[in-house]
Amino acid sequence: MRELPFDGEFDAAFNAYTAWGYFEDDAENLRALKAFRRALKLGGRFLFDFVNVYGISRRAPRVWEASDDGIVILRESRIDYRRGIAWETDRIIEPGKAPRETTTFGVRMYTVDVLCAMFERAGFCVDRIVGDWDESDFSFESPRVIFSCAAV
Repeated sequence: MRELPFDGEFDAAFNAYTAWGYFEDDAENLRALKAFRRALKLGGRFLFDFVNVYGISRRAPRVWEASDDGIVILRESRIDYRRGIAWETDRIIEPGKAPRETTTFGVRMYTVDVLCAMFERAGFCVDRIVGDWDESDFSFESPRVIFSCAAV
């Protein structure tokens, strides 16, 4: 993602469901945004979806999700406020088996103002921000933060 081999080839790009922000270094995350910009034609559109950092901090530290076949996923969250990273670990619990860890990942917690500044440094102009796929206004309670940008 930081080294996309395209230069002004696309009219639009889409980054969904927090598929960005996993590099611990801000410069590497910015480098990925610059690669997206480089891949777009001048005036090209970029739709960028990210988790709402304000909502992460209010989320329950444990969430249970059950499937119809008796398998349960326990999602445990913790926030490293000093480093600005939200960590999640998913554990699968199957009937009659010991729980097993499936994934642990951390994503940088960027606020809307910081993301806007990063978009500008990468060569985008943010023209709209909404709080979810229903295009509702963004607020602290929004589940997502979705940016509509133009490549400038």
